[in-house]
Amino acid sequence: IEVNRMIALGNVDSFIIRNGYIANTLERAVYVANSRNGLIDNIEMVNALRGIDITGGSESIVVQNSYAHDMFSSGGSAFANHEAKHITFQNNVVKNWYGNGFLSEGYWDIYRAENITIRNNYVYHVGPQSDGDLADSWMAGIWISDTDDGTFIGNTIIQNRGINLRIDSSKNNVIENNILIGQHAPEHEQTSRDISCFYMGAGGNTSTEYYAKDNTFSHNTLYGCGNGMKFVTLGDYVGAIVENNTMVNNIIFDTKEHYVSLNISRLNIFNNNLYYDSDGNYSFKDNSIEINSFEEYQNQTGYDLLSVVVDPLLQNVEIYDEVEFFANR
Repeated sequence: IEVNRMIALGNVDSFIIRNGYIANTLERAVYVANSRNGLIDNIEMVNALRGIDITGGSESIVVQNSYAHDMFSSGGSAFANHEAKHITFQNNVVKNWYGNGFLSEGYWDIYRAENITIRNNYVYHVGPQSDGDLADSWMAGIWISDTDDGTFIGNTIIQNRGINLRIDSSKNNVIENNILIGQHAPEHEQTSRDISCFYMGAGGNTSTEYYAKDNTFSHNTLYGCGNGMKFVTLGDYVGAIVENNTMVNNIIFDTKEHYVSLNISRLNIFNNNLYYDSDGNYSFKDNSIEINSFEEYQNQTGYDLLSVVVDPLLQNVEIYDEVEFFANR
């Protein structure tokens, strides 16, 4: 297949889309609605408005596809799941994209996304287009929202200009063995200080509970972001809950702002993590209170009591050259 228009399917019981090249379309490259038992394999997408979009349906696999946008424009998500169940995104590549790399979302508690797997994907240089839009924007390398019982493992997100990995209003998800490397280039030193490697949040309103609970974040490596791990409730909402989440066995080093930033209750677990700063500057934040030592953070929060401050001795972490990254992916 080689086209400059969208491939669209709806209400299909079994399908395969394979070995295609889709370029310069002002639509999604591939759109699949309310279908099941599908395979989307080896589609190269260049300068499409968006990439692969799955809405509704179940039991489909999206594997070994690539998305690039050399104009670094538009928005939306390169790979997206909306309100579907049992969808797998694996071994895909996204680069140079003004939007989300991967998005899994439901619609509040009405239509939840469930059992989504995002595994072994590579995301390079996505997020806001201008420095003025940096910080914790509404864009992420991987964004998990209104999604339950998902698995997000083995992904690499490098030089992202938005949040690297974000989860909100979701429960019972496992996030493990991901590599999250921040925007570390000197020319972005100031504007990238607020970007988080990992962000967990919840909001709500008077009639709907938003929550992030019962999620596990473990064995991840976080390097060079503004905040290592940031946790918030979004505004003064009724029913905003961030509880019973577990953050263990992670490596967080050389952040620019805060290693951990908290605006949540104490009903979460942080432990057995490794923190390290090459310059010896350890900054944490607890509900607007600045903390400038690891020991003070432990004493004030009761978190990370079995965690350590030690050099992880990792090698070759500063892989920022695009050619080198894709040659060794």
